[in-house]
Formats: sequence, structure tokens, C-alpha cells
Amino acid sequence: MDATLGEVETLYSASSDVQALAASGSLNGLHERCAVLSEASESQYISLRDKVENIIKAIETKEDEIYTELVEDYSV
Repeated sequence: MDATLGEVETLYSASSDVQALAASGSLNGLHERCAVLSEASESQYISLRDKVENIIKAIETKEDEIYTELVEDYSV
């Protein structure tokens, strides 16, 4: 009895297979698994984005060092 009106409408119009999953409680398990996977994928995305950002910063730092050396050594 904790479903929203929208969820009840969706379930009411769902196929018999989906209704059977809801009756057995399996549908709730699927929703929980989707929520867990969604959180995990967001966390992994943020981690990967941070790693790429750190790589870009390292490249920019190295470029700056190279340009500084060029100016000092060759007056470019």
C-alpha cells in the first residue's frame, strides 16, 4: 500500500507478466536493483570524469613546462 497513484495506474495497465512480478514481490526487487545500478554507474562516471580531468591537468602542466623551456633555451 505504499505505491503512488501513477505506479498503480501503470501496474493496472501492465501486462499479466508484470502484474505477476508485482504480486510476487519480484518487481520491487527489480526496481531496487535498478536503483543500485543507477547509483553505481553515477559513482563510476564521476570517478572516471575526475581521472580524465586529472590527466588533462597533468598534460597542461607538462605543456607549460615545455613552453617555458623553449622560451628560456631558444627564445621562442
